[in-house]
Amino acid sequence: MIKFGAGMDRATPELRPPGGHSPPTLWPLLLALLLLGVSAAWAVRASLSLTGGHLVYALDDPYIHLAIAKNFVRHGVWGTTPWEFTSATSSPVWTLLLAACDRLFGVGERLPLFLNLGFAALFLVAAHDVLRRFGLRPAVIAALLAAEVLLVPIVPVVMCGLEHFLHLTAAVLFLWLAAREDPARTSARGFAALAAASVLVVAARYEGMFLVAGAVLLLLVRRRFWRAIALMATAALPMVAYGLWSMRHGWAFLPSSVLLKAGVSAHGLPNLAEILGRWRHAVASPHRVIMLLGGGLIAFRQQTDRSNERAARMMFLTLVAMVLHFSFAGLGYFYRYEAYLVALWILSVGCSGSSVVLEPGSPLATQRKLPLGTKPPLPRVATLAAMAALLAAPLLASRGLVALAQTPRASRNIFEQQFQMACFLGTFYAGRRVIANDVGLINFLTDLDNLDLEGLTTREIMWDRLARRFDNQRMAEIAATRKMEIAIVYDAWYAPLPAGWSKRGEWTIEGLVSAAKPTVCFYAVTPADVDRLDASLRAFAPRLPPTVAQSGTYLP
Repeated sequence: MIKFGAGMDRATPELRPPGGHSPPTLWPLLLALLLLGVSAAWAVRASLSLTGGHLVYALDDPYIHLAIAKNFVRHGVWGTTPWEFTSATSSPVWTLLLAACDRLFGVGERLPLFLNLGFAALFLVAAHDVLRRFGLRPAVIAALLAAEVLLVPIVPVVMCGLEHFLHLTAAVLFLWLAAREDPARTSARGFAALAAASVLVVAARYEGMFLVAGAVLLLLVRRRFWRAIALMATAALPMVAYGLWSMRHGWAFLPSSVLLKAGVSAHGLPNLAEILGRWRHAVASPHRVIMLLGGGLIAFRQQTDRSNERAARMMFLTLVAMVLHFSFAGLGYFYRYEAYLVALWILSVGCSGSSVVLEPGSPLATQRKLPLGTKPPLPRVATLAAMAALLAAPLLASRGLVALAQTPRASRNIFEQQFQMACFLGTFYAGRRVIANDVGLINFLTDLDNLDLEGLTTREIMWDRLARRFDNQRMAEIAATRKMEIAIVYDAWYAPLPAGWSKRGEWTIEGLVSAAKPTVCFYAVTPADVDRLDASLRAFAPRLPPTVAQSGTYLP
């Protein structure tokens, strides 16, 4: 059995900045921060030019967090509407952070952008520090940090407006603490720091539990069962606290976003067909196959040769997170779900290849002890790392550059569709009963009694979807019970809709990038709502951007 970490203290001394007490070389970090700033400035400026000067994120999802934070500050209600609790966030600490900023600076849509840029910069600082501790040359560190900016890709994910870089920064901290020393042999103080980092990484995003699982597996392999139990229990604290709070309000233990996207049953059991489908999707992308196979070979070679066991542990934890993520979590959507995996993989590969690109005088270059007459195994590990990097880099670069180029058009999609829907509802249906399937912007910009057909923010529909009993008849029953007035939905998702609903109009956009469908449809739920909806659509028609095509019976 391979024992990751066995003998580490003999083979690998404490890593320190190269050159003893010499000041660290900061130009690689400054160059990466400059690259981040320039690319972010371009993306924001290009997006504003396509959205009439409005800051609009590339997805509707960040506005769900913004709506919850707004209502928590203004009404004391943790929900997308001011009237009821909503368990729709798998990052409670991010939503709390937004609420705290709303309290300090006022409710606004710029907060996620500023926070994401700050955490992205903090991630680069942390990555620079880790690479420097492995003794890499400044030029190599600069190349790796530039790869992080362009290949993750950082700016498109920043423009998604979500919690991914808070999570990534916490993930780097946890990864380094778990790899720096063998978790089974570290001091009580070191283990306490690792446990504290596990709380942060899970609270930032529930996928952080995948990284914790890798550290727990290392502890189990070393038969440190009590430490494994303690680490898992500590990491689960944010999930347990939030889960009990959700259940108190009639929701499930896990957030609706986790349950619905993971494809579990009403009893919380994984759906095997969903898991197999996600794996088919994952391995259909060559860069993910290269990351899995290349990372596995690197970790195995390092552990077999005991050449760089800290980097081996980093790669092992990253691979465990990949396998679990590909099994139970989502992919796609501007690569935001897998961004942390790509970032950690690049970091682990860079540290693994440190054996042939060390700064002269670094501890790894001068203090490694090998048996007499043994040929240094390091070049073989470094060759594997270089091959994996060279194979993955073009694929990652292609997706990163495509995502960056598409970011302004993604913002325009949300501006032309969800933003216009929110403006329409804020003008004519504020405080009224509205059905929708995209519920972020419409609830952030106005207060609605909103029925979410996807179930993310509507409790009864979430339970129906988990039980696989949600259909058009059930949709009509819930709408009638809650006395809904209009519906703004994608026909392609729900057609045919209930017979009593009357379609009055359609808005269609071009150049689809981030919106789910090009055409959103407006329905009057009862005959009494037809005239009001027609009049409202006609009155709003001149305000729509000219790039939005209108059709329907409301037009003259």
